[in-house]
Amino acid sequence: MTAARTPAPSRSWRVAAVLLLVGIACGEWALGQAFDSRHAFDFYNVLFDADANVRVWVFSSGWGDYSLVHPWGWLPSLPIRAYAMVSTALASAPSALPLRREAALVFLPACAALSSGLMLTIAWRAGLGPARAMLAAALFGCSFAQVLFGSMPEYPVLSGATVAMVLALLAWECAEGRPAPTWVWLLAVLVCAGVTATNAVPAVAAFVVSRRAARWPWRAVAVRVLGVCAVGGAVSVAGLVVGKLAYRPQPVDVTAVVARYSNTLTTFSVVGRFPVALSSSVLPRSPSVVGNPLARRSGGRDIGFSLEPHGWRDVMAPAVWIVLLVVGLGAWSALRARDAWSPVTVAALIVMAHNWLVHSFYGSELVLFAANWTPALGVLVIALLRPARGRWAPASTVALLAAALTIGSVTAIRVGYVLQQLGPLAHR
Repeated sequence: MTAARTPAPSRSWRVAAVLLLVGIACGEWALGQAFDSRHAFDFYNVLFDADANVRVWVFSSGWGDYSLVHPWGWLPSLPIRAYAMVSTALASAPSALPLRREAALVFLPACAALSSGLMLTIAWRAGLGPARAMLAAALFGCSFAQVLFGSMPEYPVLSGATVAMVLALLAWECAEGRPAPTWVWLLAVLVCAGVTATNAVPAVAAFVVSRRAARWPWRAVAVRVLGVCAVGGAVSVAGLVVGKLAYRPQPVDVTAVVARYSNTLTTFSVVGRFPVALSSSVLPRSPSVVGNPLARRSGGRDIGFSLEPHGWRDVMAPAVWIVLLVVGLGAWSALRARDAWSPVTVAALIVMAHNWLVHSFYGSELVLFAANWTPALGVLVIALLRPARGRWAPASTVALLAAALTIGSVTAIRVGYVLQQLGPLAHR
């Protein structure tokens, strides 16, 4: 790896970046409060098959399914519990439960802002400059998946933050021109596996890309990968065991859950569903209102919202091909250059290919998992913007700002539509 060091941004740009990220977190939190006031977090599957009613308790109390899918998923509950304990002691509040729940509703907006901050770092390392890097982060933060799922208690935005962390680590290596130590990559893989085990696969693949870019021989790479996988597996099992001992959760048949949401493989499920979900993560169509028997059984209304495609006609939508065109142009632009940035693009393509493969088999509402691949989509957009330098910089900045505002407007319209349609979901 050979690359020139990126100069540090000025203090004013740093302040502006902090304000941007705080604004993203506050906006996500406000949207989450609006959903919560309509009881959208009280039932299963109201918003695109999200299990917000369960996950809010996972993040606030540590109760969860306790499987190798999310082996360390109980860990965020510890600082939330500590906050509620201290606040109760200082304010003499009668119960810590409401405080824990409110802190849990802050946790995911903070993760969404963290993801945007990591994308800002990647854009800066890619040489976009402070203005275009901030606009790239704003564009990422305004995507539909980040806005909607960053506002609710569910795993994908937290998982997406770990994916963004891996891509940011690889971007740091490319900008610095030297690989990070293996133990740093081990920690990154452990974080990915601890939150969502399947994300360890693209994390390990990115480690391979990193070492091959540093011209390590395949044998040395294979030895390190085996070691990382062995340690990662052992730590994941340890997280599962510790969580069960600490919280003694109710038993959940995770195998039955996976079997329930597994897909029958067809040409459409393998070829058509993911491109539509990829498009919906940025430019969704109006959500469909569908039945929700699980909510009805729990005393809620028989209402859920879906962005799942119904057939090949949905694949023909212009938004799908616009997003695919951006992905293709970004990948082509970076790979054709064959420069220090190419490994980051390769890793982003691996993330997207991994999600395409996994969700060809699993998931009844693919857009729910969109935050797992939006960081990769953001990297490809950054790759597309990298050649715009010198005299083209002002024009590209204006174009990116216009795109960010357009995406944000579309997102606001979609979210506003969902909020309007929700109404009172609980029969109270």
